[in-house]
Amino acid sequence: MKDYKDWAHLNDEGKAEFGDIFPDGIVPILSMLPIVFEHPNLDTPERAYLLRGSDLIEDQLVKLVEKLAKKFNDPDKKDEIKKYILANEIPIREKLTSGTGTKRIYMYMYMDFNEFEDEYDDEEDWDEEQDWEDEDDWW
Repeated sequence: MKDYKDWAHLNDEGKAEFGDIFPDGIVPILSMLPIVFEHPNLDTPERAYLLRGSDLIEDQLVKLVEKLAKKFNDPDKKDEIKKYILANEIPIREKLTSGTGTKRIYMYMYMDFNEFEDEYDDEEDWDEEQDWEDEDDWW
């Protein structure tokens, strides 16, 4: 997983499409939570993960720019494609992956903060109006 915070594993179809750029089949992504995106070439919206472009090494970046420019038949837009990659705006379709991973599991855990409410019942009651009046002193 290198030093990626979050990553997606490419499946066989994903490796066929991007294996030359990600030979280990691991792609850095922004989040394990997929997005839904639309594109004029798609009949229906698709789920995807956003590529974390800042985690790419220079060789990967160059290869991905070349591949996308060729795929969309637009070699004059390489600089624009590179900007999209580095701005983390390139989707990796979920159907090209077999799963995701993270080093930040705490980001995806649900915490019910109401469960701690009872712990504060024993504290002294505070005067809300007085607190608001005192608030100006520390601003």
